[in-house]
Amino acid sequence: MTTSISQITQQEYVIPNILDDSAEVQNFLAKNIGKKVIVVQGLGFVGAVMSLVCANALTEEYAVIGIDLANENTYWKIKSINDGLFPLIADDPKIAEFFDNAKAKGNFLATYDPVAYQYADVIIVDINLDVQKQSHKKGGLKDFDVNLNGFKAAIQSIGRRCRDDVLVL
Repeated sequence: MTTSISQITQQEYVIPNILDDSAEVQNFLAKNIGKKVIVVQGLGFVGAVMSLVCANALTEEYAVIGIDLANENTYWKIKSINDGLFPLIADDPKIAEFFDNAKAKGNFLATYDPVAYQYADVIIVDINLDVQKQSHKKGGLKDFDVNLNGFKAAIQSIGRRCRDDVLVL
């Protein structure tokens, strides 16, 4: 049994052995019929907030699905969002307001299931790309490297499942 512990509440969540959330995705989409679907890959700070911004768009109503991995470090974020608790602490009061609005509208779902990509009109990729830098002793950049493995895996997962006419950002 693998678990994921919330960094905010310390609640422990059991990660399912069978990673199939398609029924929950279908149920969410059935409640949001007629809305364009935005899928945000990555529920770290940038992706989670991007999801809220999309769910609170001013000119159109969107159904927003945030996707992250079902692992020890991230599964708790998925569960927290769906349980009504935003998984990040921030000073900006708009974040809490936007999350409350999305909960009231029922237009934001978090999942680990890449099946959501097949329903997306737009996919926004928010994957962490840390730059590993090496500096000279007196300062200045000596060398750098970017690990693209997570990004490549995300793009491959999207490419296997998305429609031909999807916009990927």
